[in-house]
Amino acid sequence: MSLKRSVLTVAGCAMGLALIAATDLLALGRSNSLRVAGLFALFGLFMGTILVTDPVGGQTERDLPWVRTLVGLLVGALYALTLNLSAPFGVGLTLVLGLLGYFGMRWARYVEF
Repeated sequence: MSLKRSVLTVAGCAMGLALIAATDLLALGRSNSLRVAGLFALFGLFMGTILVTDPVGGQTERDLPWVRTLVGLLVGALYALTLNLSAPFGVGLTLVLGLLGYFGMRWARYVEF
């Protein structure tokens, strides 16, 4: 993925986030829009980390699966806390995102933006 395409992807995600946050702000109130913005920001952190730490993405030469796994676990825990999930669901989500982080671009290349 080229730098231009990466910048366009980030800009598109930011515009989509702004649109969703504005809709949420008008419909449900300020607290929910901040929660939605935080969830999108965490997803962006997760996908961006996968992109820059997996050589299949073309942004780096080094493979850093432990970084992707740690970020996946962190994002999963923050999702569970943000969504107020019960303990079993929160642990399950955290483990799934850690596993997805480990596999990196092997699954993320199928995500269309």
